[in-house]
Amino acid sequence: MKRIAAALGAGTMTLYHYVRTKDELLALVSDAVMSELILDEDELTGGWRTAMTNIAHHSLATFRRHPWIFDVRDDPAIGPNAVRHFDQSLQALAELEISLVAKLDILSSVDEFVLGHAMELRNNYSDVDAVASMSWYIGELAATGDYPQISKLIAEHGIDGTWDAVATAFRDPARFDRALRRLLDGIEAELGR
Repeated sequence: MKRIAAALGAGTMTLYHYVRTKDELLALVSDAVMSELILDEDELTGGWRTAMTNIAHHSLATFRRHPWIFDVRDDPAIGPNAVRHFDQSLQALAELEISLVAKLDILSSVDEFVLGHAMELRNNYSDVDAVASMSWYIGELAATGDYPQISKLIAEHGIDGTWDAVATAFRDPARFDRALRRLLDGIEAELGR
């Protein structure tokens, strides 16, 4: 509350005129972020895959703009924008003649994929000191013999070459679309059975 009051140039107690508790503030802030997940109706057309792809891209863009949202440790109350996002996700899958449980599995698979990717983006693979420290640590672990696949990579590419390849793969901007396509391909294949 003190940090928010300072950022707004207001007294801490002034905020309590607008929100009663920290939990209420977190609920409002979270719902404001969730409002950015809402798509225009035309983005939900073109079939379930297109709609789910649009939802995934929109969600990732929102989490890129607001990476701090993952630092909210409390579980804020669900607001109207979170419910709208859930409703739009169900709308994206409305054409599928499958059970609600199957639809919820698809929704959670895509949501969890996006959240995992967004959290991964928070890692900084361009910090030279962090990369050097990490590669040294991995080299030390590999030297124990307990990590045969990593040891094999290091033997083939060297520790710097291995770590550069890993960092490059994680920084690849096309990785999200490739992995999302694989996820949706798997879901589509299962639906076709």
